[in-house]
Amino acid sequence: MNRITLFVGGLFFFASAGAQNMVLKVACVGNSITEGFGRDNSSSYPNQLDTLLGDTYYVRNFGKGGTTLLKNGDYPYWNDPVFELALEFEPDIVIIALGTNDSKPQNWVYKDQFYSDYTDLVNVFRNLNSRPEIFVCFPPPVFQDGYGITNTIIRDEIIPLIDSVRTTLKTFHINFYDQMLGMSSLFPDGIHPDATGYRIMSEIAAEAIVVRPSGVIKYFYADPDVIEEEQSATLYWDTSDSSSVSLDGLPVEPKDSLIVSPAETKNYTLVARGDFNDTTVVKVSFLASGLIKSFYADPPILEKDLGDSSVLIWETTNNSQVRLNGNAVNQNDSIVLAPEETATYILLADGVQKDSSQVTIAVLEAQEINRSLLAESCNASSTEYQFSVQSAFDGSIDTYWLSEGHLTEWISVDLGKELYINRIQITWGEVYAPSYRIEILDASNKLNIFSSTTSGDGGIDDITKTAVKGKQVRLLCFKSSSSVQGYTVKEIEIYGSAKIIQSINLERMNNIPKEFGLLQNVPNPFNPTTAIRYTLAQPSAVHLDLFDIRGSKITQLVNQYQPTGEYLVRFDGSDLSSGIYFYRLQAGTYENTKRMLILK
Repeated sequence: MNRITLFVGGLFFFASAGAQNMVLKVACVGNSITEGFGRDNSSSYPNQLDTLLGDTYYVRNFGKGGTTLLKNGDYPYWNDPVFELALEFEPDIVIIALGTNDSKPQNWVYKDQFYSDYTDLVNVFRNLNSRPEIFVCFPPPVFQDGYGITNTIIRDEIIPLIDSVRTTLKTFHINFYDQMLGMSSLFPDGIHPDATGYRIMSEIAAEAIVVRPSGVIKYFYADPDVIEEEQSATLYWDTSDSSSVSLDGLPVEPKDSLIVSPAETKNYTLVARGDFNDTTVVKVSFLASGLIKSFYADPPILEKDLGDSSVLIWETTNNSQVRLNGNAVNQNDSIVLAPEETATYILLADGVQKDSSQVTIAVLEAQEINRSLLAESCNASSTEYQFSVQSAFDGSIDTYWLSEGHLTEWISVDLGKELYINRIQITWGEVYAPSYRIEILDASNKLNIFSSTTSGDGGIDDITKTAVKGKQVRLLCFKSSSSVQGYTVKEIEIYGSAKIIQSINLERMNNIPKEFGLLQNVPNPFNPTTAIRYTLAQPSAVHLDLFDIRGSKITQLVNQYQPTGEYLVRFDGSDLSSGIYFYRLQAGTYENTKRMLILK
């Protein structure tokens, strides 16, 4: 049995004995040698390392084949989504094993940037809120040059630079290179280890993590890290063997815990001294009485004349004296309300501090309520990295959902209850679906086709139809306007009522207009939203613009070619001040202007 195997035999005992401690997150950053046979393959060194370290550690594989440490390399790790995922993981320990692909000729021409790029990477991880410990790795030896990878460059140039980073930035290090010399039989292609080679890599990494020099803080944290009056927090810490440890200047055990009850926000400093001198600061935040922690209404919008109710919910800090619209209430409580018209509620908290907050429950006509904003959940067939499905239902056209693919994709929203849906508006981004279908499913999953087209042209599709009873709405996209990019949906707005919508209104909406017309906006005056309707007697190039009282154009509400029909445009004047404004419709030779009034 070699030395590493003997060590691992004792490692299981260590992990088992420490199972009650906090779980330390380990991020393995690297190229194909880290990624192995795939991140989910049990043979890769990070996955074997996770098994070795036991329940005390949680190891994740963030390797990506072909990547370089160099920012100007042919495939920089910096530019791959897996790098962002590693940062979002908020690790406690980071193992960086990059450099092998940097030895390729097209990459090593930037060798003068290697040291600075490496220090940048270390510092990016060090600046995370988790303040992780950093392990820089000497890459495994290359036993047969290939793919442009050269062992002499790794040994004579790259490893000395990594060692300089280790010395300058005072990181830990893992020496795969020297400890795997003479193991060429474990590298089938001369570069990548086999399953046994990955096992040995995991053992080398495990030893480096567990057997630390004295003076290393393994962890130091507070639970909870936010307290109120009459509450306490517990500080937990563990340091490496033979460390001399102090907490706020007073000697403490290398591994211990302490209950603290600060009467104000306080920082606690743990110092471990030895071969390596380590310092970590933990903050325990204190919330005095008289603070409002949360105050909201669920739902914040009710349909007029429906008799629905909303729940007003609040939470304040310990020992607060609380009043709701002037009446004394409990410190943490809720109340069911059914206002007949829009109402505002004011919460006051008194104690060491004073705080106030207000919530408005809006009571609106059904056609004024965008049901997407009140939805229970949403989902999609795919979502491009760093985008979210919720962006298509958040009421903002500055955010959007982007699908991964550009062929058949779908996005759906669950409204939480059945409604009679008669209007859906889709605001497309740069890439739209010329061919799509809108499906509505009721509570029993019965499917109805609300609308479909094979000639969409992007922009804003505002579709009004006979009301369909449904709980879920799904937009199914069949063909993208781009041959390479996914669909971009800025907003999907859904309008309807919990009451059956009268057919007389639907018939009026479905009539083919016989003339052009621009109607007065409703409501008017308004704050902050209103609706503008217009009719087109024939297909036309439509321009609907908004002007201030001086005649200066503020924004363009519509700019597209539209078929014959009746249209409705929702306008939000939140960013405008009170006053008189004008909106003008131009459709072919038809032109008309009307006045609107914002009162705030």
